[in-house]
Amino acid sequence: MRRGVRVACTAFASTVLGTLGGVVGADAEFVTAAEGPPEASSPPTVSPTAAPTPRASPRAVSLAFRVPPSPTVISSRRQLGDVLRASIHAVSGASLKQLNSQVEVGEDELEECVCLCARAKTSRPTPVTFPSLRPTAPPPRRYGFSAVSYHRTQSPHAVVFPLSTAEVAAVVRTCAEHRVNVIPRGGGTSLEGQVLPLRQGRWEEGAGGATPFARPTVILAMDRMNAVLEVHEGDLDARVQAGVGWMDLQRALAPAGLMFPVDPGPGAQIGGMCGTGCSGTHAVRHGAMKANVLSLTAVASDGTVFSTGARARKSVAGLDLTSLLIGSEGTLAIVTEAVLKLAHAPEVTVVVSTPFPTVRRACEAVAGAVAGGLPLAAAELMDGPMCGAVRANAPALLPAGAVPHVLWKLSGTHAAVADASARLRALVERAGGAGWAEADLGVPEGAALWDARKTALFSAAAAHPGAQTLVTDVCVPLGALPALLERAEARLAGVAPGAPAVYTVAHAGDGNAHHFVVYQPAQEAAAHELADWLAREAIALGGTCTGEHGVGAGKLKHLLPELGPGNARVAAAIKAALDPGAILNPGKKIPPWAGALA
Repeated sequence: MRRGVRVACTAFASTVLGTLGGVVGADAEFVTAAEGPPEASSPPTVSPTAAPTPRASPRAVSLAFRVPPSPTVISSRRQLGDVLRASIHAVSGASLKQLNSQVEVGEDELEECVCLCARAKTSRPTPVTFPSLRPTAPPPRRYGFSAVSYHRTQSPHAVVFPLSTAEVAAVVRTCAEHRVNVIPRGGGTSLEGQVLPLRQGRWEEGAGGATPFARPTVILAMDRMNAVLEVHEGDLDARVQAGVGWMDLQRALAPAGLMFPVDPGPGAQIGGMCGTGCSGTHAVRHGAMKANVLSLTAVASDGTVFSTGARARKSVAGLDLTSLLIGSEGTLAIVTEAVLKLAHAPEVTVVVSTPFPTVRRACEAVAGAVAGGLPLAAAELMDGPMCGAVRANAPALLPAGAVPHVLWKLSGTHAAVADASARLRALVERAGGAGWAEADLGVPEGAALWDARKTALFSAAAAHPGAQTLVTDVCVPLGALPALLERAEARLAGVAPGAPAVYTVAHAGDGNAHHFVVYQPAQEAAAHELADWLAREAIALGGTCTGEHGVGAGKLKHLLPELGPGNARVAAAIKAALDPGAILNPGKKIPPWAGALA
């Protein structure tokens, strides 16, 4: 590195790493800390060699987040790797040998990236840990790409695998000082490009300037922060790190008869679930992510570590920062830990499959069940084409044929579920239901009934080998769902041959519809036009362009029509206050033009 860096480290680390100049540059300067390792809430940082910042008088003290006045521009991947190594070393005490073996610097400036794995020298209080599920593919392909997203992106310049909140804070502070963008990434399952670098500039002087997209980008891959730190069975809560997968958490809680009720797609992790504010099939009963998180630990854009609350089930102390961060997609702060609400696993869960002649009849049955207070754990609607695609792979799953179906889950005690089943059967018959199949989810017959829903997306893709799938996510008031689905059916009935194929599923209990738009390369424009039309129709019906998948980059165009300029001004003001350097996931969630409105 051609620009010196100042590294704060413990006395032990300074003796071990006396030759760290081989890692961070020949002109690096070392300052030995007078005491032990720093607290997680105030980690040491890597700062550019510059004139010392004048000491502020008590009257001048401010709590505002500020942009460092004179950043050192990162001019190469090697330099970026150096400053990231130094920031991690300052809090983990990793040896020179460890750091050199944990960093890969690519030769190709456009395609290769740094891969940094930081390991703490002391053991962590991790009662339960899970192995990483990451494949061994090169980092650019893993972290500049998502198999479930249609967005075209580029590879990041660096990937950092932190193991603690202190390491995240150190890296973020370093990136703030050097004007480097930071994108937190969990399981990489988000659909609207939330975890992907949108655009990047070249390595040259001025790359740290005012335009966020012209800066280097670091991915903070959280999947090695995968520990369940605490489980309080009596209080029904757990504290977990951001990289814990929700399916792994379920397996860890099962022996105690507990569950975490939010169930998004396979592979999602808690930090990403907080970032998108996701939900899933159980939202009709347990609510979305925001309803199931008590508090968060997060890192602000300047490296400040803060907590949004405690473990209490209710609190009005301070502003509700928990709700502010959930759904913010890593644009305001980076979530590192979460305190989650847990629930007792139900005594029994049964699955019911009911065919209907039309989607309107199916929606009316679901609305009646919700209004009647039935203990629904899920109410999933699939239209005729979707059921046909499932039957093409497994006819036994939907024996009634390619007609609309609702797949229900009823859960609770045996007595409550038996009563709910009888009430639901009568309701389905009144709504015109043409059949009834019921089985306990814990036996093969019940699991097979639910597999029809679980395999829906894969069945749609399998019907069109080599095609791309765009998944929409509109949500409307419950009473407007039949109109939305019927309008979509009418539009699709009038399209010319050769248009994209469309299959529909819906979390019908809360009005959230997903259209799987399967298209070939020549049909891409038509696919996006349909997705935009669905968003406009949902907004016109009093709904939203996204119920659970989030905004990312793909839904930015719909925010002004849905929310109005006043909302955009407030969002831009919050972003400017919490992230004045615009380094946290720029170009996502908050429209770039919103600043002009503010």
